[in-house]
Amino acid sequence: MDRTPDAWIARRTLYEGGLFDIGYVVCRPTPEVRTEVEYASLNVLALPLAGVFALHDGPRRHVIATPNHAVFISSGLSYRVSFPGSIGDECLTLRLSAEGLAKLVPKDMSREGFHASTLGSRAVLPPSAILARGLLWRRFVRNEADPLLVEELGIGLLDCALHAVRESRPGPSQRAGRKARHVERVKEAISTSPERKWTLDELSGLLAQLDPDVPFPPDAEGPRGRQGSPGKVALPDGWLDDPDDCAVPAGADLMHSGG
Repeated sequence: MDRTPDAWIARRTLYEGGLFDIGYVVCRPTPEVRTEVEYASLNVLALPLAGVFALHDGPRRHVIATPNHAVFISSGLSYRVSFPGSIGDECLTLRLSAEGLAKLVPKDMSREGFHASTLGSRAVLPPSAILARGLLWRRFVRNEADPLLVEELGIGLLDCALHAVRESRPGPSQRAGRKARHVERVKEAISTSPERKWTLDELSGLLAQLDPDVPFPPDAEGPRGRQGSPGKVALPDGWLDDPDDCAVPAGADLMHSGG
Protein backbone atom coordinates (compact mmCIF):
# COMPACT_ATOMS: atom_id res chain seq x y z
CA MET A 1 0.00 0.00 0.00
CA ASP A 2 1.34 3.44 -0.98
CA ARG A 3 2.41 5.76 1.81
CA THR A 4 0.92 9.24 1.79
CA PRO A 5 3.40 12.04 0.91
CA ASP A 6 3.21 13.39 4.46
CA ALA A 7 4.74 10.12 5.64
CA TRP A 8 7.93 10.41 3.59
CA ILE A 9 8.30 14.11 2.70
CA ALA A 10 9.18 16.86 5.19
CA ARG A 11 9.13 20.53 4.13
CA ARG A 12 10.29 23.61 6.01
CA THR A 13 10.51 27.26 5.08
CA LEU A 14 13.90 28.63 6.10
CA TYR A 15 13.63 32.16 4.73
CA GLU A 16 10.86 34.43 3.44
CA GLY A 17 11.89 37.55 1.54
CA GLY A 18 10.60 40.04 -0.96
CA LEU A 19 12.56 38.52 -3.85
CA PHE A 20 12.35 34.81 -3.05
CA ASP A 21 11.77 32.22 -0.36
CA ILE A 22 14.13 29.39 0.58
CA GLY A 23 12.83 26.01 1.64
CA TYR A 24 14.28 22.75 2.87
CA VAL A 25 12.84 19.45 1.62
CA VAL A 26 13.70 15.96 2.87
CA CYS A 27 12.40 12.90 1.01
CA ARG A 28 12.71 9.43 2.52
CA PRO A 29 10.79 7.14 0.14
CA THR A 30 10.44 3.38 0.35
CA PRO A 31 10.19 1.03 -2.65
CA GLU A 32 6.39 0.97 -2.56
CA VAL A 33 6.10 4.76 -2.92
CA ARG A 34 4.48 5.87 -6.18
CA THR A 35 4.72 9.60 -6.85
CA GLU A 36 1.99 11.57 -8.62
CA VAL A 37 2.14 14.34 -11.21
CA GLU A 38 2.51 17.75 -9.58
CA TYR A 39 1.98 21.31 -10.83
CA ALA A 40 4.44 24.00 -9.79
CA SER A 41 2.79 27.11 -8.40
CA LEU A 42 6.12 28.97 -8.19
CA ASN A 43 9.41 28.96 -10.05
CA VAL A 44 11.87 26.74 -8.24
CA LEU A 45 15.62 26.32 -8.32
CA ALA A 46 16.31 22.97 -6.62
CA LEU A 47 19.75 22.57 -5.05
CA PRO A 48 20.27 19.00 -3.76
CA LEU A 49 22.37 18.66 -0.61
CA ALA A 50 22.41 14.87 -0.46
CA GLY A 51 20.93 11.84 -2.18
CA VAL A 52 19.53 11.65 -5.71
CA PHE A 53 16.21 12.24 -7.46
CA ALA A 54 14.88 12.23 -11.03
CA LEU A 55 12.68 15.00 -12.41
CA HIS A 56 10.29 13.87 -15.16
CA ASP A 57 8.86 16.80 -17.11
CA GLY A 58 7.57 14.86 -20.11
CA PRO A 59 7.09 11.41 -21.62
CA ARG A 60 10.41 9.55 -21.69
CA ARG A 61 12.23 12.73 -20.62
CA HIS A 62 13.93 13.23 -17.30
CA VAL A 63 17.06 14.57 -15.62
CA ILE A 64 18.95 13.06 -12.69
CA ALA A 65 19.92 15.44 -9.88
CA THR A 66 22.70 14.92 -7.33
CA PRO A 67 24.49 17.38 -4.99
CA ASN A 68 26.57 18.48 -8.00
CA HIS A 69 23.52 19.84 -9.81
CA ALA A 70 20.87 22.52 -9.88
CA VAL A 71 17.46 21.82 -11.42
CA PHE A 72 14.90 24.30 -12.72
CA ILE A 73 11.14 23.91 -12.30
CA SER A 74 8.99 26.57 -13.93
CA SER A 75 5.70 27.91 -12.66
CA GLY A 76 2.78 26.00 -14.18
CA LEU A 77 4.95 23.05 -15.20
CA SER A 78 3.53 19.58 -14.73
CA TYR A 79 6.16 17.16 -13.53
CA ARG A 80 6.78 14.06 -11.49
CA VAL A 81 9.68 13.19 -9.18
CA SER A 82 11.06 9.68 -8.68
CA PHE A 83 13.84 8.34 -6.50
CA PRO A 84 16.34 5.89 -8.05
CA GLY A 85 17.13 3.11 -5.62
CA SER A 86 14.70 4.64 -3.09
CA ILE A 87 17.67 6.57 -1.69
CA GLY A 88 15.79 9.81 -1.26
CA ASP A 89 17.31 13.26 -1.04
CA GLU A 90 17.73 16.49 0.90
CA CYS A 91 17.33 19.70 -1.02
CA LEU A 92 17.38 23.46 -0.67
CA THR A 93 14.75 25.15 -2.84
CA LEU A 94 14.87 28.73 -4.04
CA ARG A 95 11.21 29.66 -4.73
CA LEU A 96 10.48 32.69 -6.89
CA SER A 97 7.26 34.33 -8.00
CA ALA A 98 6.94 35.78 -11.49
CA GLU A 99 7.58 39.24 -10.03
CA GLY A 100 10.75 38.09 -8.27
CA LEU A 101 12.01 36.37 -11.41
CA ALA A 102 11.35 39.52 -13.46
CA LYS A 103 13.36 41.62 -11.03
CA LEU A 104 16.34 39.25 -10.83
CA VAL A 105 16.72 37.58 -14.24
CA PRO A 106 14.27 39.10 -16.76
CA LYS A 107 16.26 37.82 -19.75
CA ASP A 108 15.89 34.22 -18.56
CA MET A 109 12.13 34.16 -18.22
CA SER A 110 9.15 33.64 -20.50
CA ARG A 111 5.69 34.74 -19.40
CA GLU A 112 5.61 33.94 -15.68
CA GLY A 113 8.33 31.27 -15.54
CA PHE A 114 11.78 30.31 -16.69
CA HIS A 115 12.54 30.49 -20.40
CA ALA A 116 11.57 27.39 -22.36
CA SER A 117 15.24 26.62 -23.09
CA THR A 118 15.79 26.23 -19.34
CA LEU A 119 12.90 23.84 -18.71
CA GLY A 120 13.95 20.30 -18.01
CA SER A 121 17.51 21.54 -17.63
CA ARG A 122 20.05 20.39 -15.11
CA ALA A 123 23.07 22.58 -14.45
CA VAL A 124 26.37 21.18 -13.22
CA LEU A 125 27.44 23.61 -10.54
CA PRO A 126 31.04 24.85 -10.48
CA PRO A 127 33.01 24.40 -7.23
CA SER A 128 32.46 28.03 -6.22
CA ALA A 129 28.67 27.59 -6.38
CA ILE A 130 28.82 24.34 -4.40
CA LEU A 131 30.81 26.15 -1.71
CA ALA A 132 28.30 29.03 -1.69
CA ARG A 133 25.41 26.56 -1.34
CA GLY A 134 27.24 24.86 1.55
CA LEU A 135 27.84 28.22 3.24
CA LEU A 136 24.17 29.13 2.89
CA TRP A 137 23.05 25.81 4.37
CA ARG A 138 25.55 26.09 7.21
CA ARG A 139 24.21 29.53 8.17
CA PHE A 140 20.69 28.10 8.37
CA VAL A 141 21.84 25.13 10.47
CA ARG A 142 23.62 27.46 12.92
CA ASN A 143 20.72 29.93 12.92
CA GLU A 144 23.07 32.64 11.64
CA ALA A 145 21.17 33.49 8.46
CA ASP A 146 21.49 37.23 7.97
CA PRO A 147 18.88 38.41 5.39
CA LEU A 148 21.42 40.36 3.36
CA LEU A 149 23.80 37.40 3.18
CA VAL A 150 20.97 34.98 2.33
CA GLU A 151 19.77 37.13 -0.55
CA GLU A 152 23.29 37.74 -1.80
CA LEU A 153 24.10 34.01 -1.83
CA GLY A 154 20.69 33.08 -3.26
CA ILE A 155 20.93 35.53 -6.15
CA GLY A 156 24.49 34.41 -6.84
CA LEU A 157 23.42 30.75 -6.94
CA LEU A 158 20.54 31.51 -9.30
CA ASP A 159 22.76 33.49 -11.65
CA CYS A 160 25.49 30.85 -11.55
CA ALA A 161 23.05 28.01 -12.29
CA LEU A 162 21.52 29.86 -15.24
CA HIS A 163 24.98 30.62 -16.59
CA ALA A 164 25.91 26.94 -16.29
CA VAL A 165 22.82 25.94 -18.29
CA ARG A 166 23.64 28.41 -21.05
CA GLU A 167 27.24 27.21 -21.23
CA SER A 168 26.26 23.54 -21.31
CA ARG A 169 23.85 23.99 -24.23
CA PRO A 170 25.92 22.84 -27.24
CA GLY A 171 25.76 24.77 -30.48
CA PRO A 172 25.87 23.15 -33.95
CA SER A 173 29.65 23.37 -34.24
CA GLN A 174 30.13 21.90 -30.77
CA ARG A 175 27.85 18.98 -31.58
CA ALA A 176 29.69 18.35 -34.85
CA GLY A 177 33.03 18.57 -33.06
CA ARG A 178 31.92 16.14 -30.39
CA LYS A 179 30.75 13.65 -33.02
CA ALA A 180 34.07 14.00 -34.84
CA ARG A 181 35.99 13.27 -31.64
CA HIS A 182 33.93 10.14 -31.12
CA VAL A 183 34.61 8.94 -34.66
CA GLU A 184 38.32 9.62 -34.36
CA ARG A 185 38.54 7.81 -31.02
CA VAL A 186 36.90 4.70 -32.48
CA LYS A 187 39.12 4.82 -35.56
CA GLU A 188 42.19 5.14 -33.37
CA ALA A 189 41.21 2.17 -31.21
CA ILE A 190 40.45 -0.12 -34.15
CA SER A 191 43.52 0.88 -36.14
CA THR A 192 45.93 0.42 -33.22
CA SER A 193 44.47 -2.98 -32.27
CA PRO A 194 43.07 -4.47 -35.50
CA GLU A 195 43.50 -8.01 -34.20
CA ARG A 196 41.08 -7.39 -31.32
CA LYS A 197 37.48 -8.49 -31.74
CA TRP A 198 35.83 -5.22 -30.68
CA THR A 199 32.23 -5.01 -29.50
CA LEU A 200 29.92 -1.98 -29.51
CA ASP A 201 29.90 -2.01 -25.72
CA GLU A 202 33.69 -1.76 -25.56
CA LEU A 203 33.78 1.07 -28.10
CA SER A 204 31.02 2.89 -26.23
CA GLY A 205 33.12 2.58 -23.08
CA LEU A 206 35.99 4.35 -24.84
CA LEU A 207 33.71 7.25 -25.80
CA ALA A 208 32.52 7.59 -22.20
CA GLN A 209 36.13 8.37 -21.21
CA LEU A 210 36.23 11.47 -23.42
CA ASP A 211 35.84 14.82 -21.70
CA PRO A 212 32.77 16.49 -23.30
CA ASP A 213 34.00 19.92 -22.21
CA VAL A 214 37.24 19.77 -24.22
CA PRO A 215 36.66 21.84 -27.39
CA PHE A 216 37.29 20.34 -30.78
CA PRO A 217 40.64 21.66 -32.15
CA PRO A 218 39.91 24.61 -34.50
CA ASP A 219 42.70 23.48 -36.84
CA ALA A 220 40.90 20.19 -37.38
CA GLU A 221 37.73 21.86 -38.67
CA GLY A 222 37.01 23.09 -42.20
CA PRO A 223 37.47 21.38 -45.57
CA ARG A 224 39.64 18.32 -45.77
CA GLY A 225 42.32 17.62 -48.38
CA ARG A 226 44.77 20.03 -50.01
CA GLN A 227 44.28 23.68 -49.14
CA GLY A 228 45.40 26.70 -51.17
CA SER A 229 46.91 26.62 -54.64
CA PRO A 230 47.95 23.34 -56.32
CA GLY A 231 51.44 22.14 -55.52
CA LYS A 232 54.15 22.30 -58.23
CA VAL A 233 55.50 19.10 -59.69
CA ALA A 234 59.32 18.86 -59.91
CA LEU A 235 60.85 16.19 -62.18
CA PRO A 236 64.50 15.13 -62.30
CA ASP A 237 66.65 16.62 -65.05
CA GLY A 238 66.32 14.72 -68.32
CA TRP A 239 63.20 12.81 -67.25
CA LEU A 240 61.20 13.87 -70.33
CA ASP A 241 64.02 14.22 -72.86
CA ASP A 242 63.00 11.02 -74.61
CA PRO A 243 59.36 9.95 -74.00
CA ASP A 244 60.10 6.51 -75.44
CA ASP A 245 63.02 5.86 -73.09
CA CYS A 246 61.87 3.86 -70.04
CA ALA A 247 65.19 4.14 -68.26
CA VAL A 248 65.21 6.10 -64.98
CA PRO A 249 67.69 9.03 -65.09
CA ALA A 250 70.72 8.52 -62.86
CA GLY A 251 70.17 9.82 -59.31
CA ALA A 252 66.39 10.21 -59.68
CA ASP A 253 65.71 7.51 -57.11
CA LEU A 254 67.92 9.31 -54.56
CA MET A 255 66.44 12.73 -55.32
CA HIS A 256 62.92 11.67 -54.33
CA SER A 257 63.59 8.93 -51.82
CA GLY A 258 63.52 11.17 -48.79
CA GLY A 259 66.77 9.61 -47.61
